[in-house]
Amino acid sequence: MRQGKVRDIYEDAATLTLIASDRISIFDRILNERILGKGALLTQLSLFWFEKTKDILPNHLISHPTPNAMVVKKCKPFAIEVIVRGYLAGSLWRDYQRGKRVKCGICLPENLVQNGPLPFPIVTPTTKSELHDEDITEEQIVERKLATAEEWRQIEEAALKLFKRGSSLLKEKGIILVDTKYEFGLDDEGRLTLIDEIHTPDSSRFWFEKEYEKKEVRFPDKEYLREWARSIGFSGDGPLPTLPPDVCEKVWRGYSEIFQAITGKTVEAGR
Repeated sequence: MRQGKVRDIYEDAATLTLIASDRISIFDRILNERILGKGALLTQLSLFWFEKTKDILPNHLISHPTPNAMVVKKCKPFAIEVIVRGYLAGSLWRDYQRGKRVKCGICLPENLVQNGPLPFPIVTPTTKSELHDEDITEEQIVERKLATAEEWRQIEEAALKLFKRGSSLLKEKGIILVDTKYEFGLDDEGRLTLIDEIHTPDSSRFWFEKEYEKKEVRFPDKEYLREWARSIGFSGDGPLPTLPPDVCEKVWRGYSEIFQAITGKTVEAGR
């Protein structure tokens, strides 16, 4: 067994068993408190999206024996986190506000506004690091042999298709997919495969359209916790903050709200 930020991973010859815990991390740091029910929610939401997107790209799912566990095909992962952004929010907005107009080799136009839509969705990859993920360009990906030029072309194309599908299905439910992270690998036959999770409140930012139209932006996802942490002066360095019970409960309410809005169900064995 080995432990990731959120998942405990059990490995045998051909498969991995991923147990999604109730741990939560921000700024690449694992907090001491737990969000009870979060692991089951992430797993079940990924199952929902794996089914909705398997015609675009195969995923690694084999079975899910318990509400917070998935048995998956063992794939060779690319050491890249693939972030697709449709709006000027989060770190992209903070960089833009500081005058930065190039993100991962992509030039951004002038006069964009906070939380406004980008002219078109952009792919902004980062490295996968135990410390802090770093922005990377397509050229650097190829130079560092993280992927070949052809592999990156396939990854970028798949990521944009997944984002388009997610955005379309969520729009029907009155939800905006602001941005999201995907991870990819190669299966034992060398086929590009979607791994990890997809369109969860750990890996994505969401807005409700009714609130967005009123300019009442609220994140029912991990961004709420990041904003809370920044408000008390924590952005990844120094001692970990202690999450008050009311903050833990608000995180859970946001996660469960977006889960129910997307799936129409409550979380199985949620808390």
